[in-house]
Amino acid sequence: MHGREGGVEWSSVNSLKRSRSFGGIRAVGRGFPKGPVRLWMIYMQRIYPTSLTPEQYGEQEYHKQVKPPENCPNCQQAHILEGLAYYHRYITTATALVLLIWVRRFLCRHCRISVSCLPQFAQPYRPVNTPTIAAGFNGQDDCPEVQRWSELIGVYWRRFKAHLPLLLRQPTATGFWRQLLRHCGNLAARRAKPQNMTGPEVVRSRA
Repeated sequence: MHGREGGVEWSSVNSLKRSRSFGGIRAVGRGFPKGPVRLWMIYMQRIYPTSLTPEQYGEQEYHKQVKPPENCPNCQQAHILEGLAYYHRYITTATALVLLIWVRRFLCRHCRISVSCLPQFAQPYRPVNTPTIAAGFNGQDDCPEVQRWSELIGVYWRRFKAHLPLLLRQPTATGFWRQLLRHCGNLAARRAKPQNMTGPEVVRSRA
């Protein structure tokens, strides 16, 4: 089931679970066609702090207010990022709704790297919101949101465990997670404060 309320597009939990893809790239910007596209370039993602909920982010169209990072995360040149496009993705809420939100993407004029800026309630390539993932990782199985998304949270945890040797050579995923919490307090803070942990807060991949 899909709908629109208060200017925000949403889907039901069942609709999202039936979908084979939790989000695609739909570029909207100068010089870009509307509709699904492929951007053959290396791109990065940065997560910025915000007090907005997913609902508030969508209702306020906050993606239009996102400013570019001061420095390019790749070449470190200052004041070099310019607006490129927007793309959409899905994010869960504290209720059974799944919202479609827009994410701002910038382009470095120097190194031609594309940089997407995600609000801190969203994790890269994960439709479940950050607080719910953190609650699941903390073993809060009685939380309704954790129960609703237990299958996906379980997938995230197994991937976390599989990548653990590459992260910090910790003996167990639980040990690494507890160390992360000791350093940063919560998952959102981890994304905003990467030092002394596993590397920069950017995610590099190919579109």
